[in-house]
Amino acid sequence: KISTISGATAGDFLVLSVAAGKRLLIVKGGNIKMGTKDIALSGDNGDTVSLLYDGTNWLITSKNIND
Repeated sequence: KISTISGATAGDFLVLSVAAGKRLLIVKGGNIKMGTKDIALSGDNGDTVSLLYDGTNWLITSKNIND
């Protein structure tokens, strides 16, 4: 699970995905700004989350969760 992403410059764009058979949980509390619920990505479903760094926080620009 992750809640913080380090080593970025304002304007950086990042897409998170995971390998088949793996899962990733993005949790509240760090520098990834999100709604009230944690986000679970599944590699088996091809889930992705796209983020943009504003210089302080990662902002979710889109998420593709294929339940």
